[in-house]
Amino acid sequence: MYLSEVEEIIAYIVCIAIVIGFGVSTYMEIKNTVREEREKHQEQKENEEKIKVLIDFFKTKKDHPELHLHLLTNPPYGERLSIDPIFFYKQMGDIFKQHYQN
Repeated sequence: MYLSEVEEIIAYIVCIAIVIGFGVSTYMEIKNTVREEREKHQEQKENEEKIKVLIDFFKTKKDHPELHLHLLTNPPYGERLSIDPIFFYKQMGDIFKQHYQN
């Protein structure tokens, strides 16, 4: 069975449309993946900055050990910063006990 000339042209057009559609959908998927990876990278960068601040906190000591200190804190948790909460709160407790007595 052979195709007529019109059917052959239609078949070529359909094949070209399929290839173009595949190319466009692949391009869109790659574009979305790149955008998602950029967002993840940006979030990771922001988290790294926050972690640097936490590390600086873990290095602090009370300036005047003889004076009483009032501390107000709003520690991070998993939704704001991807950290291990058990490790973080243990570290924070150790810092308070060792360097911020009274």
